[in-house]
Amino acid sequence: MEWSSCGIFLAVGGTQVVESNSAVKFYDTAGHLRFTLNIPSEQPLSALAWGHNDLRLFVACGSILHSAWIFKGVASLQVLCRETILNQVSEEPLITKLPLPTRLRSFVLDRLSPSIKGYIPDPFKLREFVCLPPPGNDRLYCTMVRSGSESGTGTPCFVLLLEFLGGLIPLLKGRRVSKLRPEFVIYNPQPPEREGRYF
Repeated sequence: MEWSSCGIFLAVGGTQVVESNSAVKFYDTAGHLRFTLNIPSEQPLSALAWGHNDLRLFVACGSILHSAWIFKGVASLQVLCRETILNQVSEEPLITKLPLPTRLRSFVLDRLSPSIKGYIPDPFKLREFVCLPPPGNDRLYCTMVRSGSESGTGTPCFVLLLEFLGGLIPLLKGRRVSKLRPEFVIYNPQPPEREGRYF
C-alpha cells in the first residue's frame, strides 16, 4: 500500500483470494475505489512503488517487475491513438515505416522505450561482463560467501558472487591457504572458453 506523491491516490496491492491472482486497487482520498489493475502473474505480489512523478507504477511479483503507465483522468486522443497503434504493431522497425506525422511517430516510439534501463548480460559471456567495465559508469557489487570445507584438508572454501538483478551469480571459487595471512588460491569453477584464454 502506497500513496502517490501528490497525495491523491492510494495504491493497494495484493492477491485476491477468490480469483487467486494479483491486483492493484486505486482509491481516492475519500476511500472510493477508482480502478482495479489485474497483474498477469502467477506469483504473488511482493512490492509496489510509484515512480516518474506518479506517471508509473512499478509492481514486483516474485522476480518479475511490471511497470504500468498512469493517466490521471481521461486519456487524450493522442494517447488512445498511440495505444491502438502499439496493439497492432509492436516492433520499432515497423513503426518507423508507418505513414505517421513525425511528432506522433516519436510519441509512439517513446512508449517503446523502457521505464527502467538496465544492462542484462549475455548468459554465455558472464566472464567478459564481469571483467570489463560496465557501460555508463555503473558499479558492480560482489559478496564473498563461505561454502563449506574441502573434504580432504578441511580448509574452508569461499565463493565470490556477483550481486546482479536481484540474484547472485557465482564468479570464482577459492580456498584459504594460510591462517596467518589472508591468502587465497582462486580457481575457475569452469574450464576456460578457449584454449589459452584465461580471465
